[in-house]
Amino acid sequence: MGYVGIDYHKRYSVLCATDERGQELKQRRINGNSASGFAQFFCELAEQSKVVMEACWNWGWLYDLLGEIDLINEVVLAHSYKTGVAPFNREVRKNPI
Repeated sequence: MGYVGIDYHKRYSVLCATDERGQELKQRRINGNSASGFAQFFCELAEQSKVVMEACWNWGWLYDLLGEIDLINEVVLAHSYKTGVAPFNREVRKNPI
């Protein structure tokens, strides 16, 4: 079982696949967020994967698409605030350094 993180943007996405030990197996940028680009990436991995993606704008489309790919075992949504990745502290936003 592998793990794939998706950094989803409006015009492209970046995918990074790792094994159970966290060793990077493959990385790719998918321009245009094409369904065929996502499907090809997972077919090239040729093993079941768990996927994590940020719950951001238009995430529903990608979530549904990933659910249709046979090699994906599970899709997990991550919230930036709860993971501590995005700076949601109001003081930081008001007073940028």
